[in-house]
Amino acid sequence: MEESRTKVSKKGICTILSNYSPDDNDLYVDEIGHIITEPLREQRFARGNYCIHYCIRGKAVVNGFKISAGQGYIMPPMSNIKYTADKEDPYEYTWIILGGTKAKYFLRGCGFDGKFQIFDFENVQYIARTIRDACYINYNDKNFNLYLMSVLFKIMSYHKKPENVQEIGHLVDDSAVGAEYVKEALIQIHANYAGNISVEFIAKQVNISQNYLCRLFNKILFCSPQVYIAKYRVEIAKKLLVQTQRSITDIAESVGYFDPQHFSQVFKKYTKKTPKEYRKAYKEK
Repeated sequence: MEESRTKVSKKGICTILSNYSPDDNDLYVDEIGHIITEPLREQRFARGNYCIHYCIRGKAVVNGFKISAGQGYIMPPMSNIKYTADKEDPYEYTWIILGGTKAKYFLRGCGFDGKFQIFDFENVQYIARTIRDACYINYNDKNFNLYLMSVLFKIMSYHKKPENVQEIGHLVDDSAVGAEYVKEALIQIHANYAGNISVEFIAKQVNISQNYLCRLFNKILFCSPQVYIAKYRVEIAKKLLVQTQRSITDIAESVGYFDPQHFSQVFKKYTKKTPKEYRKAYKEK
């Protein structure tokens, strides 16, 4: 590497590393940074490499999905991302951009599919401090690449492996034709159920047509993608109703329903009880 550029402001810091080539490096860190956004700040952008964002504090809506502290997301190369910082509790985040011919496989090995995906992570302040500190390193040091890779591995160790990776094994018969597509679709659903997820979105992420995706779901899981999404959201809502004191409206939004009445209708369809009745019945056991 021949040069680096570090930008520092009251709102944050960003170090851009340059003169790397994917042909020469299997896996490398291309950029790191930390920023505090302003209320309702809106930004659209695309990156040429994989970008991992970590929400350190506050809230934001990213591509229609709500995220908060302890959550992050992976952006695939050249994907269009839009985020809007929360009005009352604006988004503070750090990021790290990965490049190289093996970046995709590295992410898959960590339990992620390399596509736009939301995930949870632990030790929020450690990750924030580690990336901020890395921005000030002397990149003329011959050991800079080794240092950056150690930072990457440390940070990734705090990612919570998506529970969908563990859950879907018993749902899909590996010998079935198209099983790999259904597995990828389930990973997308389990990771993004809290947003405005659609069959169109899932099919695009899996890289097959909507019609083919629906045929595979009906053949392997005996239900449509829409029904699976609804049932999965209801299962998550059931846990939230009995394990937390959150309002029904809040729970509805947490599982992707921004109309509480619609949420109640869907919930009752699959449980024979309204959310309020379900919570009350559990408490009376």
